[in-house]
Amino acid sequence: MLKSLRLSAARLIGLLRKYLHRIQPNGEAEASILSYRLRLGISHRFNLMGLLLLACFLLLWMHVYKLQISRHIEFDHKALKVYSRHQLLPAQRGKIYDVDANILACDLASYDILVEPKRFAKLMPELLELSARHLQLDKRQLRDRLNRALEHRFACVAIDALSADKAIPLFKERLPGIDIEANPRAIPTTYQVLFYPQGLEKQLVDDIVERLLFYSPGCCRDTLNAKITQALGKQREIPLKLDVALDDAQKFMDAVKALRIMGVRAIETTRRSYPHDNQLANMLGYLDCNRVGVSGIEALFNDIMTPRSGKVESLVDRKGKPVGDGLRIITPPSNGADVYLSISQPLQQIVEEEMLPMLEQFKPDHAYAIMLNPATGAVMAAAQFPQFNPNQRDSMLPSALPNHAIYKCYEPGSIMKGLSVAIALDKRCVSLDSQYYCERGSWRYGGKTLRDTRGYEEMSVCGIIQKSSNIGVAKIALDLGEEALYKGLAAFGFGRPTRLGFYPENEAPRYFKNESPGLFRSLRSWDTLTVTRMPIGQGISTTPWQIIQAWSSLANGGVMMQPYIVEKIVYPDGRQVRTVPRVKTIPIARETSLLITEALKKVTQQGGTGTRAAVEGYEIAGKTGTAQIWENADPAKGIKGHYSTKKYFASFIGYAPADRPAFLLLVSAEYPKGPYRTGGVVCAPTFQRIAKRSLEYLQIEPDHGPEAETESFTIGTVDNPSIKGRR
Repeated sequence: MLKSLRLSAARLIGLLRKYLHRIQPNGEAEASILSYRLRLGISHRFNLMGLLLLACFLLLWMHVYKLQISRHIEFDHKALKVYSRHQLLPAQRGKIYDVDANILACDLASYDILVEPKRFAKLMPELLELSARHLQLDKRQLRDRLNRALEHRFACVAIDALSADKAIPLFKERLPGIDIEANPRAIPTTYQVLFYPQGLEKQLVDDIVERLLFYSPGCCRDTLNAKITQALGKQREIPLKLDVALDDAQKFMDAVKALRIMGVRAIETTRRSYPHDNQLANMLGYLDCNRVGVSGIEALFNDIMTPRSGKVESLVDRKGKPVGDGLRIITPPSNGADVYLSISQPLQQIVEEEMLPMLEQFKPDHAYAIMLNPATGAVMAAAQFPQFNPNQRDSMLPSALPNHAIYKCYEPGSIMKGLSVAIALDKRCVSLDSQYYCERGSWRYGGKTLRDTRGYEEMSVCGIIQKSSNIGVAKIALDLGEEALYKGLAAFGFGRPTRLGFYPENEAPRYFKNESPGLFRSLRSWDTLTVTRMPIGQGISTTPWQIIQAWSSLANGGVMMQPYIVEKIVYPDGRQVRTVPRVKTIPIARETSLLITEALKKVTQQGGTGTRAAVEGYEIAGKTGTAQIWENADPAKGIKGHYSTKKYFASFIGYAPADRPAFLLLVSAEYPKGPYRTGGVVCAPTFQRIAKRSLEYLQIEPDHGPEAETESFTIGTVDNPSIKGRR
């Protein structure tokens, strides 16, 4: 190719020389007119032109060489980008199931409806009517929004998410073109700042940008200016409504087509659906506007439940039409992993339904009900109130969102007595028949007076449990001793979070990280009164999960299992990873658990404090609890810290059937209202209703009555006098 260019240049120079030869003067007359210098100048100019043409040919050749040989791969890639189209293939987030494969959370198809107002301006009244009928939109607000679009007043989202403490001052500035709207998908509530720059002078727009950057320093100035430029450009689609259910979208689009309204289209998306609405909402959790798990199971397993979208790449021509079959590179979509809980949805429904009468009658600030299988540690049901409906964002109030049972602590009250007496029985310092003098209901120790609800005198350990005597349990703890009591309660797991979650065999466990360890003071910080107060549930704070974990050892032969709420994980490739029940600790001997069970049966029998929890045909082992809520000091008002005489934390915990437990159930209510606020009045009836229906659902055979054979056992002698007391 270079040789051909050289030959072409030589021919061009030869032609120029022939032309110069032709214009040479023939005679002396002409020579006198055309001087030698002129002829020489013309010759040089033509030579220069030839060289320039040669240089152009060389440059052209070098460019062709670069395109075709040295950089052809790079330019092929650039062309591929220009003439290729990418499309994402959607994938579904992992589902959440109960233990019987009932769906608790899943992705459903939904639609975003977009409109171009200019195309249906004459039919706007009809569209407004359809929007109100099928999409439940406000006509007046929608009309204003569409009219702004017709006036080419398009907004840019200047700030995606602004907190309330910044949105309110910005709103008060009344900046022109600024509109602030609540983000319906954001939890907690944030605000979008919309900016309508049309008709504003450039200097004013720049000033508004400065104010926006002041309230949101994280915004990029260049990005914000680009959004403003785009809003000032050509007309675009605007969203009519997002996240529309399939049925509503179908009816709306059918009506739009019937009226031949142009400029309306629906884009398929997905939304998270919770088929049972409020049920188990605090444990399941919810997603934010970016479909990221915020709390509960959705957050704990967000990494493996999040799907990976697929991708399709195809070639098109300059008009956007496919080129043959095109070059298609497909990355298949991958759904998220499915999570199977140990929860039974029918039992969950029973628990939540039977809590409603208690909520209506006593109106507690918070209420909890947890059902556990003591033999495995599997959580069968977990309810709390107030709750929310994750399908309805307006129900997601800040007071209802947190999973209070995991991180909120209470003094448990008398339900601690069963554990404290179990420690004493296990150390063989008392027996069920040991007698204690209960001081006729008032006993002064360590400079403070401890009282019972009634003036009891001599009672056995079994009677102390049945009647829930504070004085009797305090005296048992004194005979047990501080160190033994501290070690015994520590063995039950107090002072440490339960780490409720998922425990596979060959993988690291997953558990809720925000769980509270409660308040369990070290032995060296105990004072004189602690040994008499902690056994009755004062001076110690626990979560409901810690209480039910500790009691599981009483119901399971002394063995405390690790609580878990996730049964298995099923990955998209079919691989399954299951929880393996594991022993956490053995705080008491099996014989001790049988002994304390006999005492706890008396609580629900005639003369006990928990008779309202009795279920006909079954023996129930349980304990009532009523704790005064501690009121913190208020120096400004001159109020010292004290136990409230009006606010109580009421509880009932028990297992059924007592000698062959199918479940362990805790029912608690914080600050119930009304004249009677004890655990036996507030929570025991709820326990009874839940237990009765659950035993029927689980098809547990009734007990055979008092003549049924019971397991015999012996325990060592007790080196204590038959009557113990301090008169």
